[in-house]
Amino acid sequence: AVQQPGESGTETGPQGPDLAGVTAQGLQPLSGGAVAGGGVGLLRVGGWGGDGGHPVPGSGGGRLRGQAEKQDQEHGGGPAVEAAALGTLLCAALVKRRAGGGMLYTVRFPILVPHTVVALFIMTLLGQTGIVARAAYGLGLIADYSQFPQLLFTPDYGGAIAGYLWKEIPFVAYYTLALMASVSDTLGEAAENLGASPLRSFFSVTLPMSLPAVSKAALIIFIYAFGGYELPALLGSTLPKALPVQAYITYLSPDLLQRPLAMAMFGVILMLSVLMAALYSLGIRRLIKRLGGEA
Repeated sequence: AVQQPGESGTETGPQGPDLAGVTAQGLQPLSGGAVAGGGVGLLRVGGWGGDGGHPVPGSGGGRLRGQAEKQDQEHGGGPAVEAAALGTLLCAALVKRRAGGGMLYTVRFPILVPHTVVALFIMTLLGQTGIVARAAYGLGLIADYSQFPQLLFTPDYGGAIAGYLWKEIPFVAYYTLALMASVSDTLGEAAENLGASPLRSFFSVTLPMSLPAVSKAALIIFIYAFGGYELPALLGSTLPKALPVQAYITYLSPDLLQRPLAMAMFGVILMLSVLMAALYSLGIRRLIKRLGGEA
């Protein structure tokens, strides 16, 4: 006899989200794929990975795996590290030129601009029909607008990363400026008076003493970018979406069975942010002590 659904064994109906699988997928940026392997298996067992998070048998969790990959590329620390390095160089240039007044207002301006306005600015500047593409066409560098590299709405999240860098580099510079200027005017000048070159004075005295401020600025922008929604939603790819974007869309779904999955995604973002903040703080304190400074 053919067993009818619901008579015995398993019951039919919508499946709930596999929280363990979602968590393992969210840990992929930190595990380098080791944890994600088990997460993919759990997602396959749970049947998750279809469009919008609905269970699709045999889908292999591809959607959430793609979200974890995008989280690694966009929110895994790349923009934060780049912004910290370039922001430190910008701060050093400001200190060297003893910039003030209008120059400082120019540096502060990107910090005050909302992310939605930044997205519009990036579209206007870096789109295939944007200002840069038109300039390249006018100079004869490209024969057609389609030859300009596609930076927006791609799985590489180039537009979102460019937007974060445009805001975060001035933030790091402005956040570090006061401390670096103070160190440069006192200990840095003392080192130069004792025979050190300006470059050696910067890397041996000014930069190590300014490292606490640089590290705090980098931690702030990392945590913000890790859970950022606006730029990935406006400039990122349609599929797969970044984890914060997919979490927000899943939370707003009229299907209440998707709500636990959204909570799991939010929990992954929160736990990883706290974990990375703790590890980063511990590591930077040890580095500062090794350099002879104070955390």
